[in-house]
Amino acid sequence: MLGLIGCKISHGPFIDRYFLSSVAGYAILLGFATSRWQVSSWTAQSLAGCMFLLLVADLGTTAYLGVKNRFVLTEPSSRLLLSTNPAKPMQLYDSLSIDHSGLDIIVLPRLEYLYFFMYAPPSVVSRLYFGAPASDFFISMYERLAKGAHLDLKTTTFAPFLATHRRFLVYGYPDTPNADALQTFVTAGYNLRSVRTDVGGVLYEFAK
Repeated sequence: MLGLIGCKISHGPFIDRYFLSSVAGYAILLGFATSRWQVSSWTAQSLAGCMFLLLVADLGTTAYLGVKNRFVLTEPSSRLLLSTNPAKPMQLYDSLSIDHSGLDIIVLPRLEYLYFFMYAPPSVVSRLYFGAPASDFFISMYERLAKGAHLDLKTTTFAPFLATHRRFLVYGYPDTPNADALQTFVTAGYNLRSVRTDVGGVLYEFAK
C-alpha cells in the first residue's frame, strides 16, 4: 500500500520487488518515532524526524521531476527504460507507438518485446515479432510463455522472416548486439530507408 501511494504521488512505475527495502525503512522510521526508550528518546525522535524530512524531500523531488518529465528511470537489472507517467506507458517509445505504416516490426531488445506487447496500441502489437538468432534463450522462453499463458507472442529467427518480407521495421538500440542484427539485414541485401529515434531507442526501416 505504501509503495502504491508513493507511485501515485510521484507518477513512478510500480516494481514490487523493490518495495521490501522501502517497507523496512518505513518500519524503522515508525519504530524510532514511537520509541519508549526514555534514556535517549529525544535521540530516537530526532533521528525519526530527520528520516521523515529526507523521505518528504525525496518524494517531493521525484514528484516534481515526474510532472515536468525531466528524468527517465532505468530498471537496473534489465536496463529497461520506464515511463514515469503510468497513464502513458509508451511515452518513451513514441516512434513505435504512433507508427501507422502497417509494416511488421522486429523487436530486438529482449525484454522490451514483452513490454510493448502489454502496452503498445493493438494496431502495433499485431505487427510485433521478437527477433533473434535460433540459439537465443528468449526465443524458447517466449514460446513457452505463449503456450502456457495462451498469449499471441510472435517470435522469429531472421532467416524465415526475411524470406517472407521485402520491407519491415526494426526497433532496437545502437549497441553491439543490436548492431550485429542490423548488419545481418544489410548483408542479406536490405537497404536502410529511414531512422526514427525516441527516448527509448531507434526505429529502423529496411527494404529491398
